[in-house]
Amino acid sequence: DRLWFICAKMTKWVVHRCTGASEIQRILVAEGDGSVSAGWSSSSSSSISSYRTEKLAKSITRSTKLDDVQSLLLSPEANSSELARTVAARKRIPPGLRGHLEQGLTNMIAVASAIREVREWKAKAVDRNLMSHREMLENLWILLKVGQEREGDDFWSSSSWSEIGFQGRDPCTDFRGAGVLGLIQLCYFAKHRPDSARRMLREPPMEAARYPFCCCGLNITASLSDLITQDKLSRWLYGKRASEVVSAFHDFYCDTFELFHARWVASKPQNILSFPPVFKAAMEQASRMLEHEGFITVDGREVQ
Repeated sequence: DRLWFICAKMTKWVVHRCTGASEIQRILVAEGDGSVSAGWSSSSSSSISSYRTEKLAKSITRSTKLDDVQSLLLSPEANSSELARTVAARKRIPPGLRGHLEQGLTNMIAVASAIREVREWKAKAVDRNLMSHREMLENLWILLKVGQEREGDDFWSSSSWSEIGFQGRDPCTDFRGAGVLGLIQLCYFAKHRPDSARRMLREPPMEAARYPFCCCGLNITASLSDLITQDKLSRWLYGKRASEVVSAFHDFYCDTFELFHARWVASKPQNILSFPPVFKAAMEQASRMLEHEGFITVDGREVQ
């Protein structure tokens, strides 16, 4: 690792001496960056590709002259215009490239903000004393079990919760590994893809071969939140509009859930004992698809 670091530094110094341009400047002017062939591109409103934004982020991380910029990018008060001026001044970025620089920094700030939100949501427990959490659970039931009432008068103690895949009478006890984020994503899936969610509740035909829907969703949330907080989804998210980063993460959750379900049905399980290997394989497949193609396909259908 040390040898690689020394060689990289020497190469960077030689290129800088020959071109007179900093690494960041070379990233911003690069045209053949491979983003399209690698399955990565910018959104329609972006002026810098996700691939190039990733390279920009890595260059800033490596630069000792930009240590404070690295910290500011993670701050809730981060301002892309101000940071672009700082980077441009220290790295002598020509005015014609500052628009790309600011767009790249905007992408990085949006992803950092999404990661911060995910961490906060996951750390927050579902609280039976909060009316907002009760309302979310109520809406989840209504979306999944249209026109059907739950048994019993006690909201927090009903055998009906198992019908949508909670383990016990009190759904709150299942959220420990996913927190409020798990509830948000279950509701997002049920709201934005209601037909898929209701169909998945009914499959496979043999009830003994079905998996607990909501508990499965919470497992997916836990897995994907680890990926995003470990910075393993950033390259993909850099290609989204700043206002769409969080919803893009939720859509990836929905795509992954549908992918898992397709694998589950195809595996023809006899009972829930088949869950661990199928779940593991689905998570690995989703990660590979996103890394190499930039989207997930389910039964030959592309979902983004």
